[in-house]
Amino acid sequence: MENYPDSSEGELSKLRASIVNEKTLAKVAREHEVGKYLFLGKGEEMGQGREKPSLLSDGVEAILGSVYLDRGFKKAYKVIRRIALELFEQVGTEGFYKDYKTLLQEKAQNLFRTVPKYKLVQEIGPDHDKTFEVNLVIRGDVLGVGQGKSKKGAEQNAAKAALAEIKKRKHQAEAEKKALSQ
Repeated sequence: MENYPDSSEGELSKLRASIVNEKTLAKVAREHEVGKYLFLGKGEEMGQGREKPSLLSDGVEAILGSVYLDRGFKKAYKVIRRIALELFEQVGTEGFYKDYKTLLQEKAQNLFRTVPKYKLVQEIGPDHDKTFEVNLVIRGDVLGVGQGKSKKGAEQNAAKAALAEIKKRKHQAEAEKKALSQ
């Protein structure tokens, strides 16, 4: 809010989402070589867990939590602020992270007056290298299916697919309406 005083609440929420997500936190972890310091089980070690975005972002969150527990709020705030300011500069050049779940939630509330539900359909593969599949359901209708190496990733992909499906249905409805009027 200090850096973007003229931004709306929605814009600030999107900015926050652009820096507080697995992809961005994993990038921070790589820049600070957090992967070298992770304690991993044999499966994760064999599955190149030190490069997995989910583990790297979890590592950054754990470090920030440790700073808070060890040194208190003020010190944690200083560390988080320094990282955030660097990320804000990058966001200006790279654009916002695509948070499909947030976009879909806004659209679902406007169009359907309800929120989407994410249902885990299956987990494929061994524990150290799982792929998750998620169905996105709105009012009992599966609008999107997504897969990912984490549940969050699968949900993001399902939301992206649902947004595309909603757009497709909207275009179909407009074409039908146009055909009926002729």
